[in-house]
Amino acid sequence: MPEALKATAAQRRALMRQAEAASLAMPVPDLLAAQRRFLRQRDAAFRMALAREIAQTRGRELTLAYRNVVMVAAGWRQKRNGKGQALRRPEPCVVLFVKRKQMPAQAEQVLPQHLLIGAEQGGRRLLFAVPTDVQEATQLVGSHARGAQAVDVSDPVAPAFGTVCCAVKLQRADNSPAEVMMLSAMHVFTPFPDVNVPPSALAARVSPVGQGGLLVGSTTPQRGQLVDADLGFSFDAQLARVQDPAWLRQQLAGQRLSGKPQWLADVAAFDTLVGEGAAFELCAADNHPGHGAVQIRLGFATSDLSALPLAYKVRLSPPGGPAQPGAPIGTVGIKHWDLLHFDVLGPDFPMDGDSGSAVLCRTADGAALLAGMFIGCSLDRRHAFMLPAWQLFQPANWNDSGAGLPGIKSLRPVNP
Repeated sequence: MPEALKATAAQRRALMRQAEAASLAMPVPDLLAAQRRFLRQRDAAFRMALAREIAQTRGRELTLAYRNVVMVAAGWRQKRNGKGQALRRPEPCVVLFVKRKQMPAQAEQVLPQHLLIGAEQGGRRLLFAVPTDVQEATQLVGSHARGAQAVDVSDPVAPAFGTVCCAVKLQRADNSPAEVMMLSAMHVFTPFPDVNVPPSALAARVSPVGQGGLLVGSTTPQRGQLVDADLGFSFDAQLARVQDPAWLRQQLAGQRLSGKPQWLADVAAFDTLVGEGAAFELCAADNHPGHGAVQIRLGFATSDLSALPLAYKVRLSPPGGPAQPGAPIGTVGIKHWDLLHFDVLGPDFPMDGDSGSAVLCRTADGAALLAGMFIGCSLDRRHAFMLPAWQLFQPANWNDSGAGLPGIKSLRPVNP
C-alpha cells in the first residue's frame, strides 16, 4: 500500500496546504516573453480581442477568486510620467473593478498585473500576457439613464425631452418600400417605459424642444424592451416616423456622417480605431435648454460592461399583462449587452436630456463615423455609457419588438 494513504487526517490537511502553496508559488514559464510578445504586437484589435476574451470567459472566475473584485471588463489604459503626461497611445488591458484600491493583507489576494491567454500567431500557439488595470467600481455604481435635435415627446402621462441620435434607412422583411426614420433611446421616445411587459402601441408626438405646436415625428412600436437586470438583458432603442424631413436635415447637418461605412459595423473596427487614437465626441443638441452648444469629448473606452446595471425610471405595469399608461413610476436596474463606457474628458459634461445623442468617431483622415448612442452617465457626469452601433443596426435586436409590424431586413444610419 502506498505510504501516502496511511497518513492521518491532520497530515493529509497539511499536505493539501503544501500542494496549494506550491501551486500558488509556481512560476509561469516564459512570462517575460509573453509580456513582450503582447506589447510588441502592433495590431490593436488583436490585442483587445485577447483582453475581451479574458473578460468574457474568466470574469466570474476572477470575481470569485479575489474578494475585492466586483466586475471584469476589457478596456484601455494610459501610461503617464511623473508630470501626468501620456507617454504613448493607450494600450488594451483587462480592467478589474474593485470595491476599493488597497493592498490586501493576504498575499494570494494581491491582484495580478498580467493575465495569460494562448492564441494562434503565424501558425503557432503562443502565450500572451495581457496587462491589467485596477479601477474603483464606485465611480460607476449608481449610474442613471439620462433622459436644434433635442425633442419633446408628448407622452400621455409623463412628457419628457431627449435627443435624436440619427436618421435611419429601414428595409422591412416584406420588401415594402424603404423608410427613413429617426432613432433615439427608448426611454426618450417612450418616457418612463414599461418594464417586463410587451411595448405599448400608443404613438406619441415628437416636437422640437419648446415648440409643442410643431410636429416633426411620431413614435412607433418598433423598439426594444426593458427587463429587470436579474431577468436578462435589455435593448434601449426605438424608432419614430419622420413627419418633417426638412427639419431633420437641418438639425442633423452638424453631425454629417462621412465614413465608408458610416458606422462601426463590429467591435473589431471599434478596437482598431481606439488603438489608432481616434477621437470620440458626444454630439449633444445645440438647442438643449440646459447647456446650448457644447463639445463633450470622450476617451479611455471600456467594453463588456454587461454586468453593470443602470438605474432606469420606469412604469411598473403588472407583469404578464399589457402596458398600462397609468402604472406607478419606480426605479429598476437594467443591463445591456455590449454596454460601452467612456471617461468624459471635459470641460463640458452631459446633462439630463442628452440621452439618445449620437457618439461620433473622428478618424485621422477626418471621416466621421457613428460609434453608438449615449444612454446614461454616472452621478458625477464624468462617465458616459453608450449602446454600440453594431448593436443598434443588428436586425435581430428589433424583429421581436414590432407589435404586429413586419420584421426588419436591414437598417443603417444615413444622412437625411
